[in-house]
Formats: sequence, C-alpha cells, structure tokens
Amino acid sequence: MKRRFSSISIAIITAIACSSSGSDRSADFLGAAKAGLREVERGTPGVVIAVNAADRQMASVLCRLRHCVDRTRVPASESFLLPRGYFILSEFKVAGNEGTLAGTLGPIDRPQPGRETLGCGYGVRVALHRQPSGLWVAGDVEVTVC
Repeated sequence: MKRRFSSISIAIITAIACSSSGSDRSADFLGAAKAGLREVERGTPGVVIAVNAADRQMASVLCRLRHCVDRTRVPASESFLLPRGYFILSEFKVAGNEGTLAGTLGPIDRPQPGRETLGCGYGVRVALHRQPSGLWVAGDVEVTVC
C-alpha cells in the first residue's frame, strides 16, 4: 500500500510540474505574441493573420489574439493580392528569453498590365525579448518594402 501511495504521489507531482511548465510556456508565447503584434499593427490595428495549414501549431497563440484565416482564404480582389490589414505569418518562435515574429503586411497590389506595381507590402521582422520581470517587449524591428 505504501508503495502504491508513493507511485501516485510521484505521478501527481510530475503532472503538476508538467502542467505548470506548459502553462509557463503558453504564457511566454502569449506575452511574446502580444509584444510582436503591437509592433506589426502600428497604424493598422486588428490585423487578420493569414497562415498556411502547416503553420497552424505555430500560429495557434496568435489566433487566440487576432482573427486568423487560412492563406488560401484571403479575400480575392481585382486590386490586391493581399488586402490592407492582412498579415501573412512566416515565422513565430520563442526560445528561452528570445523570440521572433515575422511576416508580410498588406496591401500587396495585384500587377496590372502596363502599370508599375508600387504596393508590394511590408516585410516585418520583430525581435522579442523577455525582461527579468517576465514582461515581453519588442526589440529591433526590421521593415522592408519590396
């Protein structure tokens, strides 16, 4: 009986430790996602995140914060390949106290015959850092056009 009690105690302690590690990791992803999205959304609040089917796990935290659509379901338009307010997620990772959020923010103009395309979207890459207090903040932000 004593042996069984020890096994049960070990199982409970292990389950508690694993669940708190998982929730800590989830909190890290959530905090990093919030910090990254604040930078992506400067001037464009409430972006819709477009993800590839293969990226669903990577995007799951972001999709709790913002509306997400499958990349293939971004609304088609005669004027835009990617409408204003849409963000194509290319990377979201968190490792230890560092993270990265990257993608392309619309609009991306649809090429028109005989016209130069000027609206090619914005590549955004946000370096994320966890401060000693546990708060996630954005560090360097790279923005590229075309």
